[in-house]
Amino acid sequence: MMELEGYTVKELRGGGISTHELRKGRVYFRVEEWKDAAWPTKELREGGYSAHELRVCGYAAAELRKPGYTVEDLVVGGYPIAELKATGASAGELRDAQVSAKVLAEVGFSAKELLVAGFSAQELIECGFGVAELREAGVRIIREESADKSADKRHARDERADPMRPRA
Repeated sequence: MMELEGYTVKELRGGGISTHELRKGRVYFRVEEWKDAAWPTKELREGGYSAHELRVCGYAAAELRKPGYTVEDLVVGGYPIAELKATGASAGELRDAQVSAKVLAEVGFSAKELLVAGFSAQELIECGFGVAELREAGVRIIREESADKSADKRHARDERADPMRPRA
């Protein structure tokens, strides 16, 4: 570990140096050493450190969700979407973080999960989901018409076929 004026990062942490002091630049050491010093992610978050900064240090997405980093923080921080899915991030949370349906489908979210998250049937079709997957998700593939509308269409078709035929 890097030493700062004779002290290691662990010793500085043990000596009461706060994350706020770190953030203000009163103490200088390499960001990668935070993890080696076992600095709690909750304290780093409270000190104002971004998910991106902690990702660079080697923190996994799962380590950052517990102290309150949002899914959006982690997306902006550059964590892979598949890793976020593995931590339990829902399709809805990822959608709210501006992740597209196509990306979510590529990492294994089902058509039903995407539909529940608020994506449209058209977006699911554009992701390449087939008819069976769409039906299983609850998408109505064929719209049923009311009996009155069907009868009106039949009469209109009959008139076009034989305009001289008397109406029933």
